[in-house]
Amino acid sequence: MGTVCNSWRFAAVLALGLVLAVLPGCSGSARAAGKKEPIVWVVLFFSGDCPHCRGVEKFLEAMKKKYPIRLKQFNTDQSRDYDLFSKLEEIHGEEKFAVPLVMVGDTILIGEDRILRDLEKTVRQLRDSGGAPLPYLGPDQSRSGSPSTGSRHRRRRPVPAKE
Repeated sequence: MGTVCNSWRFAAVLALGLVLAVLPGCSGSARAAGKKEPIVWVVLFFSGDCPHCRGVEKFLEAMKKKYPIRLKQFNTDQSRDYDLFSKLEEIHGEEKFAVPLVMVGDTILIGEDRILRDLEKTVRQLRDSGGAPLPYLGPDQSRSGSPSTGSRHRRRRPVPAKE
């Protein structure tokens, strides 16, 4: 009788193991299958006294819970971040830069309304097509760090985007 019980126990454990091995693949989710989701890098330029920037920051925090986003932020109140903002404006001179400004993939979104309207769709498309690396920020920028910490400046400040 002991051999029969052991055989049933072994069969039950084997069946349970097979079920558990198959379940993650049934969900269709990259996370459930143990695969890494493609990362989408988002760059945010903001100013500490910009109310539209705070709205975008809250929106990005919610987006980070829903999508595989990595966020790099630059505070244009800091001279080093402001200098970068100005250099990027020269490079992408088709449109006047203002804060809040988001760079994701090859897309630049300026102003709270446009960011709230277009960012989620852009992130979803980039995620579904394999992710998006950190946008090129120039030779002086680290590809991994956090916002820089320069001294406060008194030069021309970016104007909040008109909504």
